[in-house]
Amino acid sequence: MKGQHQYLSLRSRFIKLQESLHFFIQDTVQNPLVWSDSLDRFNLLSSQFYNLLYELTPELKNEAIFPIKTLPDPNIIPNVFMRTRLIPEIEDYHKELEMVDDNVEDDEAFERLVEEHDDVCKKLIMAFDELSDEYHLQDRGKVDIKTSVNKEEPDDRLLNILKYMNTGGVE
Repeated sequence: MKGQHQYLSLRSRFIKLQESLHFFIQDTVQNPLVWSDSLDRFNLLSSQFYNLLYELTPELKNEAIFPIKTLPDPNIIPNVFMRTRLIPEIEDYHKELEMVDDNVEDDEAFERLVEEHDDVCKKLIMAFDELSDEYHLQDRGKVDIKTSVNKEEPDDRLLNILKYMNTGGVE
């Protein structure tokens, strides 16, 4: 009977605290916030909560069950100290580092290919320069600006372009 009476009184006090808290929240939402009043009301609510908690804690401690002694895990030492492999996260990290190393080797191979390509391009440019000097390609491509740009009819311009292409600019 006594325990039930204590339970009902605590329950009614918690319900009152809940209603007070709900009213406090509604009041702060609807009305402009006055700091001193809000702080006073909050302190009152928090002291009510801690008083209820203080009264309830000894009863809860009497009902709680704590183990007297914890049993040691016999496998904890081998799991920590007897490892032959790395922790999986560290293994993953090492794999990522190896992939980065592979990419570095790929970068070096790519740089070698770029250098080889540059050498081939330089040789081709030199060969083209030699051939252009031999066949006078630069002289052949010169165009007289005065004769090439004139205001002719579109049909005449097309004919002149075709003649120029056929003869190579020599008339």
